[in-house]
Amino acid sequence: MEDVLIVNLTRMGDLIQTTPVMAGLKDRYPGIRITLLVNSAFSEICKYIPHADRVFVLDINKILQGLNREDPVGTFRYLEDILCKINDTVYDLVINFTHSTSSAVLISLLRTKEVRGLSMDKEGFTIKRHPWIRYFFNVIPGRDYNPFHLCDIYLKAGGVTPKGQGLHLEIPADAEERADNILTEGGVNSGDILVGLQLGASAEDKRWPMPVLLSWQTD
Repeated sequence: MEDVLIVNLTRMGDLIQTTPVMAGLKDRYPGIRITLLVNSAFSEICKYIPHADRVFVLDINKILQGLNREDPVGTFRYLEDILCKINDTVYDLVINFTHSTSSAVLISLLRTKEVRGLSMDKEGFTIKRHPWIRYFFNVIPGRDYNPFHLCDIYLKAGGVTPKGQGLHLEIPADAEERADNILTEGGVNSGDILVGLQLGASAEDKRWPMPVLLSWQTD
């Protein structure tokens, strides 16, 4: 195993949760090159992912805007250019952690020996390649009965187990210093216990409901 492409075009949290897979691949296959294909909205976080050797960025908003402006030629040329750059090699493995039909179409255009994740067959039908990817799709309607964390499912699909546990991000010292300064200016001292809550999300069903927020404000 020499070249692996990991595709994750959905959310920043999902992207970060692929880092254990990358760590496991590096542990199992020393010298392997890992390429990431990500949404341009999350390209900045890739600077802090230690196991990504190359990063390709897909500007989904640019594609949508081109289609909305009825510019199919310009959109096609943009996609053609991206695909030419990605397909500079034949990948031993492509893992698609994006669960959309459009990503399946994209995966079908890549040069690879093996695909895991959502893809497309020769007749144009979407196909879920790998038992753990099929498990993920089947368990969505009954998440209350799912004993596995998303990271566990990703690791099973990747077929690896990293030596260390947890997510993998390397935060530079200057970024930590800026964060410390912001907290200090906000009245948070180094010995204080700080609890952070992320209340918003891109998808409406993942956002905290307004009644809960209002009840916190009145308590």
